[in-house]
Amino acid sequence: MFSLVAFGIFMGIAFAAPPGIVTAETLRRGVARGFPAALAVQLGSLIGDAAYCLLALAGVAVLVQNPITQRALGLISVVFLLYLALTGIYGELRTTHFDSTNRLSDEPTIRPEGRNSFFTGVFLSLTNPWAIGFWLSLGGTLASYGAMESGNAMALFFGSFFGACLAYAFLMAFLIGITRQAIPPRVAKWISLACSVVIGMLGIGVALQVIQLFISNP
Repeated sequence: MFSLVAFGIFMGIAFAAPPGIVTAETLRRGVARGFPAALAVQLGSLIGDAAYCLLALAGVAVLVQNPITQRALGLISVVFLLYLALTGIYGELRTTHFDSTNRLSDEPTIRPEGRNSFFTGVFLSLTNPWAIGFWLSLGGTLASYGAMESGNAMALFFGSFFGACLAYAFLMAFLIGITRQAIPPRVAKWISLACSVVIGMLGIGVALQVIQLFISNP
């Protein structure tokens, strides 16, 4: 059982830590609104991760390998990523207001998308092609560690995996919140703009993958 717990913690860190779509959006919203928004994106992304994890543990992750499902998720992901990128770039290129302390104002009229950080995280993880591929490839490995043997083993892996992901989510949001307080507001503005550009590039990359999927599976 110890090996299963250790494996769950290791996979949780390996899954959450690499930079990607969720990380870029967490940083973008975090430098604009601080710790709460960054944490909301991270916690929201765990909902989608939990859904795919449960599919893998139930042995039915293959359902998302259906070409129609893959195409639909891919198209939704492309549209959503490009939407986030374009609205983020537009928002940062507008005239930005500063409060009396010369920091970016947190007024909803300036950052209206902040209220939806949690649901953005959920949607990003559910349509993240990397997350889907991760769980599809993990099914056999979980079986070799005995995670499929009983409900207790599944719960043990699930708890250790998401315990590590949750700890990382709080750590990342905390670091972004601290960094936001330390950097000049104009630097935060450019970081947010750069994250929007990265999200747009990732969206284009997913679009190319979807096009390839249509070509290879007409």
